[in-house]
Amino acid sequence: MLICKELLFCLGQGEFPLLDNCTTTSFLSTVVYLDSADNNLLNYISLHENEIKSCRFVRYVDDLYILFDSDLDEQEIKIAANRIIDRYTSELKTINLSLNRAKYGLKPTSEINAELKKSLYDEYVSGQKFSISDFVDSETLVKFLTNIVSAQSTANLDVYTYNQLIESHFCLPQIESSPQENFNALVYGKNELFLQENVVNTLGQALKLGYSFMKVDVRRFVVMLTKTKNES
Repeated sequence: MLICKELLFCLGQGEFPLLDNCTTTSFLSTVVYLDSADNNLLNYISLHENEIKSCRFVRYVDDLYILFDSDLDEQEIKIAANRIIDRYTSELKTINLSLNRAKYGLKPTSEINAELKKSLYDEYVSGQKFSISDFVDSETLVKFLTNIVSAQSTANLDVYTYNQLIESHFCLPQIESSPQENFNALVYGKNELFLQENVVNTLGQALKLGYSFMKVDVRRFVVMLTKTKNES
């Protein structure tokens, strides 16, 4: 394991590698790149946060849940949590990473099911399986593709415009993931949206104008087109 770990550090050249639709990403982040920071934080809590009686870490790729038990009152817990966050920020800096404080939250464990429902891990939560298609319907996808066609027809489609369209159509306030993450989940996930006639027709309109629109995002557009299973 140590040899594999050192090899991955070497290949990564100090940067975190991202692999599309691959569980390897979770393994790399948890076991290879973030284990030292996580272990150091756990040691800090054990040694310095004496009012925390027990603590468990649960990680999924770049999300970390810290579950702890304490008799502190609400205000004191907030103060302790801020100390922990500050400490973890320092630990992450040593491996050239930063903490997204916008996603940080302090909540009772009774709300953990509600949090998991917003994470789009395609897992069962409270007996139900959640996916991006629970939040995005074909109408939203068609509006996005129609704007692609419009920008393409006026020669205004570039990477910046394309990313702006993703931001505006796939920003979903009911879930915590970013518009790009939502779009990835839609394109690469298991759903039947790309089989629907209105989606297929809109992609067809784009193709009639030429293949230039695909240049802004070849990989995802190829996946979208193949998922239509439409010969024409």
